[in-house]
Amino acid sequence: MGKEPPSEVQPPARSDGLEHGLAKHIGGLAFKLALSDTERQSLQTMFDQPAPTQQSFKQPVLYNANDNIAFRTDHLSTVYGFNAKVGD
Repeated sequence: MGKEPPSEVQPPARSDGLEHGLAKHIGGLAFKLALSDTERQSLQTMFDQPAPTQQSFKQPVLYNANDNIAFRTDHLSTVYGFNAKVGD
């Protein structure tokens, strides 16, 4: 009678015959392998996955034991010009 919810609609079949969940899992694992750039790009197109973003590693943050403001506001970013670190 009515429309099916989007979660119940089956995605279109893949051209290689793989199930979508399996292809996503294999694609996620494949990027962890030591591959050349051309091999990595061919896997991206084969599994229809976006390029993985490079993780930037941050050094650990050291806080003064009595500095509760820095501990509470360090993870906050500036939103619409409001900086919580300055406001608190």
